[in-house]
Amino acid sequence: MSYWKSKVVPKIKKFFDKGKKKGAAEFSKNFDSSKESLDKEIGEKSSDLSPKVVEIYRSSSTFIAKKLLKEPNEATVKENSDATQGVLQELATAGFPGAQGIADAGKKYGPALLPGPVVYLFEKASVFLAEEPLPEEPKAETREVSAEDVKPAEAPATTSETPPPPPVADVPPPAVVEEEKKEAEPIVAAPPPEAAPPAAVEIPTSVDPTPPPPAPPADKPE
Repeated sequence: MSYWKSKVVPKIKKFFDKGKKKGAAEFSKNFDSSKESLDKEIGEKSSDLSPKVVEIYRSSSTFIAKKLLKEPNEATVKENSDATQGVLQELATAGFPGAQGIADAGKKYGPALLPGPVVYLFEKASVFLAEEPLPEEPKAETREVSAEDVKPAEAPATTSETPPPPPVADVPPPAVVEEEKKEAEPIVAAPPPEAAPPAAVEIPTSVDPTPPPPAPPADKPE
């Protein structure tokens, strides 16, 4: 399918465009040879054509259509194919000499490829619009932009979803852990103070091992 669109379709379009350009060139060449007879016919029917052309001009709802009739030029014709074809059809319906042939060629080849015949016909019609003013070109419509008009750009949707990060275990702050460790440790009572050692008793070194002499016997009463 992509090959058909990228290779085949452009070639077919180029072939038909080439055929259109060739056909438009042949029509323009043949039309140039008939200008003399058209000039004569338009001059003979000018009294009937004048009110019809004025009516077409006044009933035109767009500025471009009025400009095509009032100030025709090749650039305007090429840039406004739809409006040009519409004006050609209006002139053909009104019986303007040469308009029907150009309108038919415009449908077949496109009016942008027929700038010579189209401009010639519009210039002949503009002769009857000498007293008609050309309206001012409408300016581009402007308005104040409200806050509602300004919307944040939406983020483009992504086809792949990013997996959520793995859960992280709750780790208490260091201070809390330290306090919990302190609370968990058992309270150990301080050991009692050690008693002072008893004072050393001095033992005399010069002790006479001989026992004392016995006491004399007491005198018996007489």
